[in-house]
Amino acid sequence: MALAPYVASLLDMWIVWNIRGLMILSLSMQLLLAIISPVRRKTSNRWVILMIWAIYFLSDWAAIFAFGLISNARLKNPTSPQQVDQDLLAFWPAFLLIHLGGPDSITAYALEDNTLWMRHLVGLVVQILAFLNILVKTLPYNKLRVPTILIAIAGTIKYGERT
Repeated sequence: MALAPYVASLLDMWIVWNIRGLMILSLSMQLLLAIISPVRRKTSNRWVILMIWAIYFLSDWAAIFAFGLISNARLKNPTSPQQVDQDLLAFWPAFLLIHLGGPDSITAYALEDNTLWMRHLVGLVVQILAFLNILVKTLPYNKLRVPTILIAIAGTIKYGERT
């Protein structure tokens, strides 16, 4: 009984910060990968390799999970519990396409990842369709229309390079 106010408070914080937190997590993992991925070729330390491998796979998870949260957000309802600027909510999926392309310093963690190009192609198509769904919902009133489309083009090219 005494925990109920704290649980409710944590739930409210999650509702407000879930998309923002995942965007920060995705960006920080991409930056970390860009910085430490060259170390992977020069070290035989299993802990360093395991850490890079985990960040490599978790970065995709964070971006795809954020995509899903944005897709489920009420984009046209200003009374939504998510007090997120609607224009930014449409811009973030385009930015996530760049994240899904990954940093140039680590295109594939293992050679076997290159043989999974069909899976990445399906992921690319699904993410682009999700982005287009979000863009269409926000297009009439989006003030960041042009930057969103330009970043989406760059993200599609970047994700296509990974595929």
